[in-house]
Amino acid sequence: MAGEDIMPAMPWPVPVACRGADPIPETVDVAVVGGSLAGLTAARLLAEGGASVALISDGPLGEPSLAAPGIVQQDLGEHPHRLVAAVGQEEARAIHRFLVENRELLQRGGWFLRTGSLVVAAMEHEDRELVEGFSVCESLSLAATLLSAEEVCDRLSATGFGPGRLQPDDGVIEPGAVEAAMVAGARAAGAALCPGRRITGVEDRRGGSRLLWGDGAVRADVVVLAGGFRLASAWPWFSDKLYPVRHQWIATAPVAPGRLRLPVSGQHGFSTWRQLGDGRIVAGGGRFASPHLAIGETDADVIDPRVDHVLRANLGRFFPDLADVAIDHAWAAIATHTCDGLPIIGPLPGRVDLVACTGFHAHEHALAIRAGQVVAEGLLTGRAPGIPRTFRAGRMV
Repeated sequence: MAGEDIMPAMPWPVPVACRGADPIPETVDVAVVGGSLAGLTAARLLAEGGASVALISDGPLGEPSLAAPGIVQQDLGEHPHRLVAAVGQEEARAIHRFLVENRELLQRGGWFLRTGSLVVAAMEHEDRELVEGFSVCESLSLAATLLSAEEVCDRLSATGFGPGRLQPDDGVIEPGAVEAAMVAGARAAGAALCPGRRITGVEDRRGGSRLLWGDGAVRADVVVLAGGFRLASAWPWFSDKLYPVRHQWIATAPVAPGRLRLPVSGQHGFSTWRQLGDGRIVAGGGRFASPHLAIGETDADVIDPRVDHVLRANLGRFFPDLADVAIDHAWAAIATHTCDGLPIIGPLPGRVDLVACTGFHAHEHALAIRAGQVVAEGLLTGRAPGIPRTFRAGRMV
């Protein structure tokens, strides 16, 4: 991208839970690569189960890996009939069960606030898509109510939206608080945490791997691959399966509490709106304004002004009373997408010592804790029930 097409991003303040590194032994049972929610969950549960665990992350721990406003939905951001068409009814049900199980884990931790969410038609032809999506909700056990365009706009004090799908079981989390708690839990369980270390080499050894970084190394019987797209630099199997995508957001100055009582998504999941507890409205998405959908972008320190313009324009277009509210922050983060739009969970083909837990797109909060749990269960017990067939690494052979 040419220099004139980018501008500096404004920082988004998040809590920092862990920047210092724990001592790491020369050999561990399991090395977890990546400080994502999935990696932290797996590290904690494995350590609680008696395994010696080292978690290596190329960044600090306890900061949201995707600095999004924490919307947790049960539809992966797209209309459900598309999922059914792609994977079939039975597999779509399995995916929905996985999402529900993840939400239940968030609830158990006290992190999930059930607000419901509204999925709205916000672009041409999306009205029909939304109605078709609603038609399969009952078969997936996805609670939903269809609202007319008038009901949507009245509920949101908005203009320009088409019909909507109210999903009462959706809600929100505060990502920084969740990830800080997961860091504390992993460390308390006995996992050695080593942030700020990027894996630069891997030596395959009989019965395990030796991971190298800077002047350090650790040998592990099993490696859980819970990082992002950079996993491909050390494990080439991921090179044609994971890719980076830059996501962007803006946040307004605080407005009256209760202006948006529930999060909203539209434009096939490309756009989201949520009000934070301090009154700010966060708007995300808009990457369709980039000619390449921000695919392949790896720098979160810049934002695309074309995407930024769409975020600001849509805020005023759909919520006219917010058109003149000051924008306090604009920022970006890099998410890891997969070539087929679904995460990769489980052993790599032919390598029981390499277990993937990655590729959550912008849906880490809706998927990753259950993913980390099922990986830990598999390594501790030899069984990992509940992984949808289309999430397994073997599908990509």
